[in-house]
Amino acid sequence: MTIGRMKSRSLGFALHVILAIAGSPLRATGLDVQADLGVSTSDTANSWANAGLDKGLRNGTRGFGSLLAHVKLDLSETLVANAIVQLDPERSSPLGVQEAWIAWKPYPGGPWRQRLRLGAVLPEISEELTHEEIGWTPHRTVSQSAINSWISEEVRPFGLEWSWQHRGAFAGSPHDLSITAAAFGGNDPDGTLIAWRGWSVGSRVTDIGESILLPDLPVYRQDGPIAAQSHRLTVTREVDGRPGYYVVGRYGWQERVALTVTHFDSRGDPLQVRSGQYSWRTQFDHVGITWHAPAGWDVIAQGMTGTTEMGPSAVSVRYSSAYGLVSHAAAGGLLTLRLDTFATRGHDILPLDPNDESGSGWALAYRRPLGDAFTIIAEALRVSSHREARQQLAQAPNRTERSLTVLLRWNP
Repeated sequence: MTIGRMKSRSLGFALHVILAIAGSPLRATGLDVQADLGVSTSDTANSWANAGLDKGLRNGTRGFGSLLAHVKLDLSETLVANAIVQLDPERSSPLGVQEAWIAWKPYPGGPWRQRLRLGAVLPEISEELTHEEIGWTPHRTVSQSAINSWISEEVRPFGLEWSWQHRGAFAGSPHDLSITAAAFGGNDPDGTLIAWRGWSVGSRVTDIGESILLPDLPVYRQDGPIAAQSHRLTVTREVDGRPGYYVVGRYGWQERVALTVTHFDSRGDPLQVRSGQYSWRTQFDHVGITWHAPAGWDVIAQGMTGTTEMGPSAVSVRYSSAYGLVSHAAAGGLLTLRLDTFATRGHDILPLDPNDESGSGWALAYRRPLGDAFTIIAEALRVSSHREARQQLAQAPNRTERSLTVLLRWNP
């Protein structure tokens, strides 16, 4: 079966599920659209999006564009079906579904509110995102931090998520509190990219069922020690039948300070492999903070540390990343500076498979609205990294990549 047919079937399946559950007459239909058109110039030579080990999303100078649509179907007054559909000509199959879920929101009782979501969803732990945008889209910049780039690429669970929230404003309190817990499946290969490709800094969200081409490393070639691993990764695959879970706690004070703490555990059985995809045991702990400081400053930071393992210590990697971001109004727009650092450390038994990596980067972005529907975002990005595995592809282990991107965004 071709990749295009697989993607078309994934899209059709997601939409079929939503429409099938909507067996009762729809009360309303909602549609939010976001279109991006931009140009980027970069000295990236071996983009990770093209099976390379560089950190940039695009090689050289090129134009790009994409369209996102958030489709909402009101099944009842408290039940809503959602799908985020993407059209991206740069992909092997341009049409795909990023997320698809059913949300149940019972009527709130005073300051208390609950929500259930069932489907393919991204954990809501990024501090770079805002509800003003559609899907997993950064608000202030073109690219995302390394942390949020990896989550949008590889953390793609399908499961049941429950959220409980206390809204202080409805109780005369400055304190907000929420907790989210989820059980999920379908994300067993999570950890493959962080181990064999490492971190990246980009803005790419993996579609449901999408196949990603891995770098051509010796460890999983036909004569390598992990030859059962396919050169194509499908992060939404279920391999071992074991559920994973995540828990997210969030505290807010006067809508000025927000603190998020997360624990994620895929509970994968690292000895299981099916159709070229291994199950990885991937865990991480994460903390994020947002501070709307005086004089119009915003300060954001996130940190993550975790481990991933496949096979009987055939691959065992500890990974970490952190970033800090500041933004302030300037000349009718918003000026943002982000500083990133990231690393991986291998502790496995295969000398043929070096997984160590270290790197850092910065992004300087300016965002300005153009009327009610258009926004322009310009970003300069620089990422330096050291990865030993590049030498296996006849490349220098040290790389410094620079890019300049100008993006026009349409939100009607």
